[in-house]
Amino acid sequence: MTEPIFKLSRVSGAPVSDDELIADLQRVAQSQNLDTVPQKKYGPLGMFDYSTVIAGFLVE
Repeated sequence: MTEPIFKLSRVSGAPVSDDELIADLQRVAQSQNLDTVPQKKYGPLGMFDYSTVIAGFLVE
């Protein structure tokens, strides 16, 4: 099989769904064999800025 010609990527500033945030947190946790993901671990490994993760789960 050949490599795809195009690769889809997220547009900077596009809204991130809760499902995307949770999936990325789970991916990082599994890759590091962690139950929780500290900010210092998520920063270099996560797909989103940590402030996006925090904002995504703030309760008003």
